[in-house]
Amino acid sequence: MTEKIVQAVAKNLTLYFGENIVIYTDEVKQGFNEPCFFIKASEASIKQALGKRRRLINPIDILYFPPLNKKNFNMNDMYEKLSSALNEIEIDGHKVKGRNMSMKKSGGVLTSGLNSTYENGDCVLNFFVSYDFHVIDDKEPIYMERLIMGGH
Repeated sequence: MTEKIVQAVAKNLTLYFGENIVIYTDEVKQGFNEPCFFIKASEASIKQALGKRRRLINPIDILYFPPLNKKNFNMNDMYEKLSSALNEIEIDGHKVKGRNMSMKKSGGVLTSGLNSTYENGDCVLNFFVSYDFHVIDDKEPIYMERLIMGGH
């Protein structure tokens, strides 16, 4: 499910920002082209709900790297654009709302999952969003066919 969420996020970013911006979903060993987005899934969790229901919590971190020559990058404008682009994604024909959106400005040198170094002052944006699902376990319990009890 996590891979489907990452692909849906990438699709929405492409639709909203166009084909000219690079979107990375896998680790980048060396160098990357900016401006770009790097999408990574954080640690997912599962919480038991009522009955056979479970809640799957899928936090996603989107890093935005502006062009190196863009020193006066406006973080709040990009936050609003990302909020609009990722407010709702579609997975397997179902629309899923983004929750708990927030941003954090990262500064200096960043190596977050990239195995690469990026320096652009304090112009890296971390955008966080969570896509949560309720699922119902529809598996039937397995019962014993026969029980033979020994007696006295």
